[in-house]
Amino acid sequence: MKYKFKKIDFSYGTMPKDKITYDFGVDYESLDEKHKVLFEIAWHGWTNKEVQLIIDSSKALTGDEKYRYQVEGSDLMIYVYKDNVYFFDKGNDGEEADLIWTFNEFIEFMKNFKKFLSDNGR
Repeated sequence: MKYKFKKIDFSYGTMPKDKITYDFGVDYESLDEKHKVLFEIAWHGWTNKEVQLIIDSSKALTGDEKYRYQVEGSDLMIYVYKDNVYFFDKGNDGEEADLIWTFNEFIEFMKNFKKFLSDNGR
């Protein structure tokens, strides 16, 4: 799966540059249709510490435990289990996950996201 992380300006040029608050997430155009739900991860509050908390909490799971995470200000819900990770866009009506990844795919994505945040001073 290909994706590109992006510092996203949702003001669409309507604010002076010194007033813009950027969200950090995935470039919508870089995602294929199956992975579009990942765009919902965009949030201005992301930090390396927050991502590391998600990674650590996910790795600490045992047995049938799950770790639930909702991206602040977003409809994206992430349910992490030891084997698979389920992404749900609460704005969609379906009860099936919008995207399912293996645990390792999710951890790799989060590690890459953490590096992107670090590269952008977060």
